[in-house]
Amino acid sequence: QYWKTFRDDKFLSKLNNEELNRRYLLMRDSLRLVNSIKQILGDDWDVSSVPFRTEDQYHNDLIKLSNSDLVREARDKKDKEFANKAFKIEDSALKLEETDNDILIAKNRATLTNIGTAMGICVGGYGDVVESGSSRIAYIKTNGEYIACLELKKRGKTADKKGYKYALVQSKLKYNKHVVTNEEVYAKVLAWCERHNIEIDTCDMIDKNERAYY
Repeated sequence: QYWKTFRDDKFLSKLNNEELNRRYLLMRDSLRLVNSIKQILGDDWDVSSVPFRTEDQYHNDLIKLSNSDLVREARDKKDKEFANKAFKIEDSALKLEETDNDILIAKNRATLTNIGTAMGICVGGYGDVVESGSSRIAYIKTNGEYIACLELKKRGKTADKKGYKYALVQSKLKYNKHVVTNEEVYAKVLAWCERHNIEIDTCDMIDKNERAYY
């Protein structure tokens, strides 16, 4: 239907199947580009600012616009705003923070990306999981260095029904090494779990002989 904004049935009927399909694919991708640019620049962007003369020209001009400084800068700004948008995190999770003990709760995607990049782990891709409330990510950051990343899952409501209980399901050092391999960090995480009644449910807190440390 979008293609017919520019071409009538009479014109299209004169094309052989191969050419019809080629131009159709160009226009299908052109529509994708239009929607992408509109999402970045907003509804104020006038799609007619890219004139249609031929399918090839139209598609190429949209690609040029999509790769332009105007769109790139708008995309970067939008991405930054998205990355720094705060998650909606329940108070019971925020209360697990111990700033004086370097244990913090990740509050936006940018933090997850920073942790993942610095530690060489995949937590940077956990944005949707955290945003949905399925997981909470705690981390230890000492003197500007990310030391450990801790994934928590909700395990039912607290006795007063005002918050959630949590379980530690991942406990990683850099490059996905288990926290249990570092005695000092392990002791800190274990003590933190004990203070907040966090259930430990991960082999990351078990030694090489599969003996639980808790």
